[in-house]
Amino acid sequence: MVGLGARSRLVSTKPPTYGPDSHSASVQEHREPSLARRIAFTAIIVVSVLWVANRGVEWSERRGYVDTQRPAETVQFLDEPAFELDGHTFRTSSYGEGTLVSSEFAANKADRFRVFVLGGSFAMGTPYVNGESPQHGMEGGIASWLQAHLSHRFPQSTLELVNAAAGGQNARRVREIALEVLELEPDLLLVATGNNEGNLDPSLVQAELRKLGGYRLLRKLLLGSASKSGSWFTQQNPDTSAIANQFRGHISAILDAAQARGVPVLLCTLPVHLSYLGFEPGHVITGTQWPPMGGPCEDGLRAFEAGDYAGSLGPLQLCIDGPAAHQPPPVRSYLALAKLELGQPDAGPLEILEEERGECIARGISSYYRGKYRAARKSLRRCDEIADALLWIGRANRKLGDPEAARNAMAQSVELVPRNRTRPSFNAILREEATERPGVFLVDLERAAEELSPDGIPGPSLFLDYSHMHWWGYAAMADVVLAKMREFGLEPAEPPTLAPPPDRRSLARAFRLPPLPASAHPLPPPATISATDLTP
Repeated sequence: MVGLGARSRLVSTKPPTYGPDSHSASVQEHREPSLARRIAFTAIIVVSVLWVANRGVEWSERRGYVDTQRPAETVQFLDEPAFELDGHTFRTSSYGEGTLVSSEFAANKADRFRVFVLGGSFAMGTPYVNGESPQHGMEGGIASWLQAHLSHRFPQSTLELVNAAAGGQNARRVREIALEVLELEPDLLLVATGNNEGNLDPSLVQAELRKLGGYRLLRKLLLGSASKSGSWFTQQNPDTSAIANQFRGHISAILDAAQARGVPVLLCTLPVHLSYLGFEPGHVITGTQWPPMGGPCEDGLRAFEAGDYAGSLGPLQLCIDGPAAHQPPPVRSYLALAKLELGQPDAGPLEILEEERGECIARGISSYYRGKYRAARKSLRRCDEIADALLWIGRANRKLGDPEAARNAMAQSVELVPRNRTRPSFNAILREEATERPGVFLVDLERAAEELSPDGIPGPSLFLDYSHMHWWGYAAMADVVLAKMREFGLEPAEPPTLAPPPDRRSLARAFRLPPLPASAHPLPPPATISATDLTP
């Protein structure tokens, strides 16, 4: 019986009873994943999808299928490498083609002499050279003249002079391009920047996010393509001391990186067009936006900026007679000033200036054009629009035979409202940085432009507009750079030829540059470069 009972217990079909431990184990086997695990799995999936989508966007952008850039932001950031390896050659990347000129140079440097020119549109050579679309063979800027002269003097050397400047970029983006090209074995950097300072840098988070193509595309879709163009001038943040400190920091970072790699730097101050008459508002960062340009509006502004007042009258009037939505802010002031410069001081231009610039400035300008320079100066000293007043006080001082006072007043005007000209104080920063570091050599283009200008006040004899030069102005600046290269021993190692420098007029024809106008007078060479022919 005992045995049978035991056997019965062994084969019994009675449902088993479970203790507390057995019940807990069973529930855990069938419990759904915890909230933390679900969040982790979801995050992994989302990140993977976004990573794939981002790589797809960047792949499409490199092949030209999609454009993630908003026009107004193109030269504010360096979102992708500016140069890429293509077989045995480095080329301007598809991303870089939007702002830089097309360049290529050997991946294997060997014994080549390699120079990178860095900076904004002045260093690039605008308007003769620009990066708005892929281009080859555009000539007329400083880099063009350097290449021509060095190739002539060192025919046995293989020269690679790469124009890595871009219009509209400030020192922050120049710094990023400098850090990239320092990885490409340069023998020399030429840095000429300062005309586009005014905005404070974006946050580090924003700068890093912009390196993702997907983020740029999403930003463009959400904010629009911004087809309405911005001002020709960099908008100005009112905190000028912060802008100056930021500029110094970027320059210092470039020089630190070059020094760490043993690469010498030619650090250039920038010429300042002190007598520029432009009336663009845009003093603070919320300045007026310009409509898309083209047609008579652009033709008129460009002619005025170049000092061709007679040629500007017709297009400017056509612009004013056209749709108001197409008119840039300073067009009425430009027409009024063009008439005054041409000896037409009737009531119309003065009424326009009073409406556009205020009664005080208009009164001073009226006295100036009537030849009453002391009265103009006295009147302008009472004006609240200090930057404009200083410009016209400087012009009056010049007429009164005091070029030093004129130059000082005009320089103060630029310091307050630069209008895409480098502030004189920024050139002072460059001089300080150059004197404090080994391997950094100052090229004082500001002083050279003053020596080449009547009364030491740079103006239309060198400049096409607020900061860009005629081709003969760029050629003169290139001669200063060449002289400094010789002085500091920064030329190729091969012995130079003793032949005279290439004829400038012949080079201008080869570059297909416009002929030298009859009104352009020969430019006297500075004493430091007297061995070089500076006469266009």
